[in-house]
Amino acid sequence: MKKIRLLSTLILITSLMACDQDDANTSSIYGNTGQTGLGFLTSSISTVVPVEGSSVTLNVQATTTSTTERNFNVKVNEASTGASGDYTLGIITIPAGSYDGTLNVSFVDTNLVDLVSYSLVLDLDFPLDVAAVGSKTATISYNKYLVCNDFVLTLNEDNYGSERTWDITDADGSVVESGGAIFRHRCASANCRNHDFSRWML
Repeated sequence: MKKIRLLSTLILITSLMACDQDDANTSSIYGNTGQTGLGFLTSSISTVVPVEGSSVTLNVQATTTSTTERNFNVKVNEASTGASGDYTLGIITIPAGSYDGTLNVSFVDTNLVDLVSYSLVLDLDFPLDVAAVGSKTATISYNKYLVCNDFVLTLNEDNYGSERTWDITDADGSVVESGGAIFRHRCASANCRNHDFSRWML
């Protein structure tokens, strides 16, 4: 029993020392000691990726300035769900004399699946003399851009319009939509969330 108490005491002391060290780092950041803190200003953002690609800019802020440009790295967190070929990471750049910096991330549609949302989770990766202030992690949610093919089909019927039926086929000749002479709201694809096979008016 004494050994268990001794072990518990040692763990508690170690934890308190670690907390004291973190508190000391945080205190030194705001104590005009020159200690630099760095953090993302936004912890989450989203984008869509069209065929030509897209880019996202994440803003970061430091607690100190420098007479020279500063660069910091980020690393991809294992919680990310996207493939490494989906994106290209830049580096954090803070211009000389500024507190504010940016990180650019470019996305390409290599093999994105319709209606699937992916996430890229980024962690700040800075040296030991820099501490985290604010958000150390930023998550970019991204998905494939879907082209909406909205159109209106108008049938100018005669007195026998109620007997009319119609089919819409794809390039292979398969029927993708069919109907009769009634007002309906349709979607031209089984996978469409943004597609709207609009309406027809008689």
